[in-house]
Amino acid sequence: MATLWQSLRYTLRVLAKNHGFTTAAVLSLALGIGANTAIFTLINALLLRDLPVRQPQRLVYLSAVRQGSKITFSYPMFRELERGQRVFSGMIGWGGNWMPNVEVNGVLSQDRVLSVTANCYSELGASSLLGRLLNPEDENLSGGANSQVAVIGYEFWQRRFGSARDVVGKQIRVEGHPFTIIGVTRKWFTGLTTGEPPDITVPLAAMPLIQSGAFDLESRSLLWLHPIGRLKDGITIEQARAQLQSFWPDVLLATASTQTPGLRRQTFLSMGLDVSSAAKGIAGDLRAQFARPLYVLAGIVGLILLVACVNLANLMLARAAARSHEMSVRVAIGATRWSLVRQVLSESLTLSLTGALFGLALAFWGSRLLVLLMTEGNLVPVSLNLSPDLRVLSLTVSVAILTGILFGLAPAWRSSREDPMSVLQQNARSLSGGAGRLSKALIVTQVALSLILLLGAGLFVRTFQRLRSVDLGFNQSRLLEVRLNPRPGGYDNLDMASYHKQLTQRIACVPGVISVGFSHASIPSPEALVKTISHEIASLGHEYAIDTKTIQQTTSQVLTEERVTAMLSAFFAALALLLASIGLYGLMSYTVTRRTREIGIRVAVGAQRQNVLWLVLRETLALALFGIAIGIPSALAAARLIATMLFGLSTSDLPNITAVCLLLLLVALFAGYLPARRASSIDAIVALRAE
Repeated sequence: MATLWQSLRYTLRVLAKNHGFTTAAVLSLALGIGANTAIFTLINALLLRDLPVRQPQRLVYLSAVRQGSKITFSYPMFRELERGQRVFSGMIGWGGNWMPNVEVNGVLSQDRVLSVTANCYSELGASSLLGRLLNPEDENLSGGANSQVAVIGYEFWQRRFGSARDVVGKQIRVEGHPFTIIGVTRKWFTGLTTGEPPDITVPLAAMPLIQSGAFDLESRSLLWLHPIGRLKDGITIEQARAQLQSFWPDVLLATASTQTPGLRRQTFLSMGLDVSSAAKGIAGDLRAQFARPLYVLAGIVGLILLVACVNLANLMLARAAARSHEMSVRVAIGATRWSLVRQVLSESLTLSLTGALFGLALAFWGSRLLVLLMTEGNLVPVSLNLSPDLRVLSLTVSVAILTGILFGLAPAWRSSREDPMSVLQQNARSLSGGAGRLSKALIVTQVALSLILLLGAGLFVRTFQRLRSVDLGFNQSRLLEVRLNPRPGGYDNLDMASYHKQLTQRIACVPGVISVGFSHASIPSPEALVKTISHEIASLGHEYAIDTKTIQQTTSQVLTEERVTAMLSAFFAALALLLASIGLYGLMSYTVTRRTREIGIRVAVGAQRQNVLWLVLRETLALALFGIAIGIPSALAAARLIATMLFGLSTSDLPNITAVCLLLLLVALFAGYLPARRASSIDAIVALRAE
């Protein structure tokens, strides 16, 4: 322990003395580890984390399987299966997220309404923030419209009621029907769909009230209910599947609709039953939209971290060469080679763990920024718990340790192989020769990895540009799109043709409006007239505007996934390019320093300034060309993984490859020019006297 403490103190002293190197190393690692942690935090919150409910691993999701596709149940199917099952301690039924009209304090909007069996909250082990949650007494199938109750979500409570503590007992109207608020759920409770919390939850009995048209809860033809079961103690999901499938044909036979004979009835009776874990919730729109982009970004930031590791390995190699005399003295006075390796690894691990701490801070802000970017323009708010849990912290620490070992191995290996006698017989300036093969190999690897990231980013950016430039068949400028929704009963006994004519005439009379059609309005300054147009629509009493935006804003929202992927991949590729240029610059600067005597001799025997300049630039370009030669086939192979995300481009897009290669060569020339210029200005007499 004393030896470990002594080694740590020496490490901190050495790193504090070389504050420039330490700052650069910690910043590079913070960016690399922070980017990985931010992306993984999102993946964890959206795809990996269990539902925040009681014993989520005991929850099971049931779905009928018709012609290979999973579908929901009818309410009679749910009741019949509930009667015959012997493997669940309780079953929950919930109707998918509806978006009916919700009126709060006279203001109408579309909000996410969920209908559930009254035992839903108790089976999930949820508790209320205010008031109480639904219980079996609230599920009165024969109750009238005036006896309905509702539970509102935490985000809805903040958004529509301003977090008022006296909300319990107040009324809201759903499709014109009054519902009394009995409670508010806690923050981060999202029901059974991760990231998409219900705004309002009502009992199943209220479904006929909030559904437009005739809705019969007992209908055998309406398949709308999601069944969830909680396994009894000691029952496995395999046992549950076997027991449920044993009487599934009887369920179908007992609940088949008598109004659909023939082929449709046979199709219904031939349906299968899928029984799967619901620990992580039911896949919603948010998962479907962002699962693939997040995994692609995870691969990109993983490469960024690898580039940072290679860069730091090169810097550590240069430091090891500069400290070779010091290390040899330590060996000469009794230090073992293992102690040298331990010292170098101690320094690299200290750097990586420090970078990880700063990376966690960057990930905290970065993950929240990513959510804002991904959900920009969403009508329904997204609620993701991005606080780091044990899984995120374990990944960060593991990445930090692995990173420290990766970029510390090269200098540790070099320190353990040097012959102290030969080093001590020379002084630091007499150590001739340029960068070693290992350093050059690392630079080539860094260039190749940067090329892979740049090519991928180029494909994503060009895909986004092509999608934005698609000809929609009309002039997009000065167009305002207004999405209309009927008020409760707003279409009753309404002559739609006459109403549409009246509405277009009213909006056309608004100053600044050029033309109106039932797909768009042509307006010189659309944003300035949104309130006026919305007021004109509402004044007729049949509809209201639920969303008003320009066509450019609509297009931008549709392309959110592509825009975020292109923007982030371009940012990370630029970061990789910066790290590669720093690596090349550092390597060539180190090479010039080590070859000062050789360059001095060349100048003394007649070498011209341009010859010395070309000597260094030639080596820089050679390394860049080797990296490009390795990176192109690697990038083409990796690009197959994102082929389905491209639009109007092939993975081997020649303009993209050409532009990226030229950019890399230009950056390599710039990175090598400054050391080359310094080398060409070396005075031969000064260089030889220094020896």
